[in-house]
Amino acid sequence: VTPEDLERYTQTVWDSVLHFLVGTEHATMEPPPAVVHFLLQTNLMQTDPEYTGHNAQQEAPLVITEKGYDFLIRDNQQQVWHFCLQYLQVVAANKEKGERMVKEALLLLICLSFSRLGEAYPASALTKSGRRMLKDLAHFGLLYVRELTIPVVPDGGGGGEP
Repeated sequence: VTPEDLERYTQTVWDSVLHFLVGTEHATMEPPPAVVHFLLQTNLMQTDPEYTGHNAQQEAPLVITEKGYDFLIRDNQQQVWHFCLQYLQVVAANKEKGERMVKEALLLLICLSFSRLGEAYPASALTKSGRRMLKDLAHFGLLYVRELTIPVVPDGGGGGEP
């Protein structure tokens, strides 16, 4: 993958999220459910409060919020930093594992900041949570993930010798 391919990929995915956020018909791809969930969780989008259908909670379209508009008027670098801060807040909200997950997310972001464009990052050294974070970042186009394969180790579930 060339640096130009990576730049094109990143911009295409990020732009598709922004197009989804404003509700334009020009979105080149529908964002994954994790992206939609994140946009709702961070209050960049909400269900349309003016929707009057039969089952408003399930059928109401999503619309951009004032916070979402504020996000859009920032330049790309500010948007990415805002995303990172929001991501850390969402991770920290996990009552059970929040503190550990925030530390892991910060460590991952710091390690990624030392990566070079086009060079692979060894995801095999990451924990399951770290690999999940890579996928989350990839959903927004902030990372290009070739393939996240996790080796399967047999657990010997048969209870006896093979």
